[in-house]
Amino acid sequence: MSDLKNEYFLDESVNEDNVDIELIRLVKVNLGLWDKSSKKYSNILERDMAWESVVSLLPIEMTGTDAAKRFRTLQTTFGRYYKKVRESQPRSDAGSNWPIYQPDWPLYEELLFLIDVIKPRLIQSQIHLLSQY
Repeated sequence: MSDLKNEYFLDESVNEDNVDIELIRLVKVNLGLWDKSSKKYSNILERDMAWESVVSLLPIEMTGTDAAKRFRTLQTTFGRYYKKVRESQPRSDAGSNWPIYQPDWPLYEELLFLIDVIKPRLIQSQIHLLSQY
């Protein structure tokens, strides 16, 4: 959690994980902050105002920009864990004996709402295969 500046946590009763959970929950109900298909997402002014609204409800002082950066970091981390889960799932019966990866990151479950907006990137070998058709 080193992305959040230590000055935000001068009050020792505030736990970083709790702040992240609250941030995630506040962002989740604001589609315009994370769902690129939402009309509100494309309106930068409206999105900035939504971030300011979110930070006003957090138990720590931070800017909307800092909250957006923090959420982006959480989103990226979630994407990495989700990729491991996806890649561990068997593609056929041949790999059905292998265990599916279980993320141990405490915020993974909170961010499952992002699955619908995560698009796996094509790697170079996939691009090459697609170009042959």
